[in-house]
Amino acid sequence: LRESIERAGCCFVIQAGFHPGMIAPLVRYADQQMLVMDSAIVGSVIRDKSGLPHTSGFSELVASFRDYKSEIYKDGRWQELQYAGYPKLEFDHGFGELLTYPVEMTELRRLTELMPDLDNTGFFVAGFNWFADYLVTPLIMLSSRIAARQTEAPLGRLLSWSTKKFSRPPYGTVVQVDAEGLRDGQPVRVRLSLFHEDTYVLTAVPTVAMIKQLMSGKVQPGIHLMGLCCDPVQLLEDIERTDVSITQRREICR
Repeated sequence: LRESIERAGCCFVIQAGFHPGMIAPLVRYADQQMLVMDSAIVGSVIRDKSGLPHTSGFSELVASFRDYKSEIYKDGRWQELQYAGYPKLEFDHGFGELLTYPVEMTELRRLTELMPDLDNTGFFVAGFNWFADYLVTPLIMLSSRIAARQTEAPLGRLLSWSTKKFSRPPYGTVVQVDAEGLRDGQPVRVRLSLFHEDTYVLTAVPTVAMIKQLMSGKVQPGIHLMGLCCDPVQLLEDIERTDVSITQRREICR
């Protein structure tokens, strides 16, 4: 298929949105703010005020637990991360410190092959609410080993219902990177954060920004992951022109 697409001069961009889609661009952008970057941890929170409607995406989320890998890229290699090691990440926009869960992202796994100086990275997502975290998620993980296909739809509906019933403020969606490295001979820390009140807006805006790059002819024919084929600087500049909030901080590590 790839050869046919390339011969036809067509360009297919897959896994577009904010996750997947924005994970690798955030890491790549942070890398450009330093001479050497050795760590980049990406985190995300999703809490819509009205909850998340049940769509096929919830069934796909439940299905993903069948092949769930709890891994982090540490000391230059991917390795299993036990539950006791799941990190609490500090999020902007009033969310504070939250327990997060590792989520495998193809774009991030491939990025580690392209960035030899990067020793530590991973993508972590905070839970939806206490009911989803301590009841629904364990049920999903258990069912993935017993009756995965039969339980995908009902557990997807249960997860969707929990986001409407038990979620509490603050509301909105955040995706951010916390990166560390060297700049001007000093150890620095960079945080870049994207926020919008509506999850679907934060999914659509990066996709439209990617389409703009496609239309400009900057992407070569073939099949590409959005996170690896985009120009991260141009992508963020175009996103910033919308009502998506982008904040950036850089500080010297003491």
